[in-house]
Amino acid sequence: MDTAIENALASIAKTVITEYQSHSNVFTYRELLDKHAKKIAPMLPDKPPAWLQLNYVCHCVLRRN
Repeated sequence: MDTAIENALASIAKTVITEYQSHSNVFTYRELLDKHAKKIAPMLPDKPPAWLQLNYVCHCVLRRN
């Protein structure tokens, strides 16, 4: 995968994590994945779905911290 795409995925993943952990959050984790996956879906292959790829990256980002 291209470095620019990986950086974009990591950035969006950090946004999802921050938003999910926010005290004012009213969305489920899956709803946040769907919401943010729409932004990066055109850059990713069709299979697996964009939300699932973003979920994987979110878990990788959490492991690094």
